[in-house]
Amino acid sequence: MAIELRIAFFGSKGSGKTLASAAFVNFLKKRAGHVIAISDNNGIELQDALEIRGIQVLLGKNFGRVFQFLEGERQEVKELGFLPPIGSFPPGTNSKFIKVSKKDSFLSSFALQKENISLLSIGSNPESQKDFEQKAMDLMLGEIEGKEFSKTAGQEYMDVSSLSFVLNRILDNPIEFVILDSSSFNDYFLTESSFCLDLKIFVVEPSRESIMHYCTFFEKSQSKEKIFVLANKIKGRKDIEMLLKEIDIGRIIDFIPEFADKAAFFENTPAFKRIVQRITCTERNWESYYQALLKNYNEECIEWFDKLYGIRLEELVDKKFNYEKAFLTQ
Repeated sequence: MAIELRIAFFGSKGSGKTLASAAFVNFLKKRAGHVIAISDNNGIELQDALEIRGIQVLLGKNFGRVFQFLEGERQEVKELGFLPPIGSFPPGTNSKFIKVSKKDSFLSSFALQKENISLLSIGSNPESQKDFEQKAMDLMLGEIEGKEFSKTAGQEYMDVSSLSFVLNRILDNPIEFVILDSSSFNDYFLTESSFCLDLKIFVVEPSRESIMHYCTFFEKSQSKEKIFVLANKIKGRKDIEMLLKEIDIGRIIDFIPEFADKAAFFENTPAFKRIVQRITCTERNWESYYQALLKNYNEECIEWFDKLYGIRLEELVDKKFNYEKAFLTQ
């Protein structure tokens, strides 16, 4: 049966997360029709690891352009008079969508391209959950004036929102891969990622800090059945024993030795084959996906955005829309 593959690599700084992301993208490019790689930070490290040249367009800093490109033709958005910076804002019948193809108009405008890889970069990330929550509180209380993207909830909030917004507009078909190199540990994205990602790989090195980050991530995450571990920088049996004290061995995909260079890591194909094998061979249920997206959007509007804008943003939902029709019309 056909499967769609959206896989995210998470991990603390220095764990080897970005190198693992790049190596997996390199592994896939020889086996897939096309690969979208997304970095939710400034993307320089992933860009360098993939050896892709060019100047990035950071989607978080350009969320207004992104929103206008994908949603600007919707009548309900035109009538609203402004662009609500909400990552869970549901698509509609007249939305534009992103195809996993080098020829896609959105990727041509916002991504760096090399062979069958398209690289999208989001921007910076909040340093902590507390920082992110303060930005959201500023937004709700209206302490940041205006309704423009540059004045709403701070750049960190825009980055996380733009990531969710883009993921929910990708129409990926079988053997088309979307790979995310992510540093987002905040509750908002962990909720979003519970339905918009098929597999979450946490890269853990044998250190207390790295293990602690994984345990916190696992505890906060929904859809725990999608979470697995890539144990990296293993020097010997003591490192393995240290990890197994805190991490269920059934979640560990592979133990990767500490390599001296990038080329050696890129050649570690057994680990990457095991990642693909972890995907259950079932098609994505797009109706369930859409209902989960609607639930998130409605809850956020009731809790935050209706108060900020003084209108019921839930009424912007296009009740005629469904993803299956979008596949047929795009």
